[in-house]
Formats: sequence, C-alpha cells, structure tokens
Amino acid sequence: MNRPLPSPGHAAAPSERVRINGKIRAPEVRVMGPDGQELGIYPVPEALALAREHGVDLVEISPDAVPPVCRLVEIGLYRYEQAKRKRSP
Repeated sequence: MNRPLPSPGHAAAPSERVRINGKIRAPEVRVMGPDGQELGIYPVPEALALAREHGVDLVEISPDAVPPVCRLVEIGLYRYEQAKRKRSP
C-alpha cells in the first residue's frame, strides 16, 4: 500500500516512531495480548503468526526493555490511543 510521504516540517519525533510487524528487529519479544494480558516471550516469527491469528498487528511498545515488549493491537487503534493520551492532561 502506498501512503503519501509526510511533509518535511511534520517529521515524527523518535519517540513517536513505532516498529510494527516485520520492522521489529529483536530476535524475541515479550507479547501482550489484545486485552493487555501477558502471553509470554516468543521468537518474532511466532509472535507475528500469533498476531495474524488474532487479525491484528504486532506493535513494539517498549523497545528498550529486555526483551522488547510488543502488543497485539490494530495499528490505527494504537496510534489513536497514543494521540488521545498525549492530548489529555
């Protein structure tokens, strides 16, 4: 899917960039389910298969953790939640 490139003045801050699905670099990740419950530590290919099984994306929410924490969630919903959290005091 082709998406328009963001304008130069609207570059995302490093903290706003999110790795999803095949962009996740770690060999294994801690996976949180769609309901927020921890599912365990999985190799990335197995975590991606789990995400496909649930019909959602694998989103890296804590890249600095060891192993990184990922959540099974639809990426649009995740970005909406983050924007909402940023707006509220």
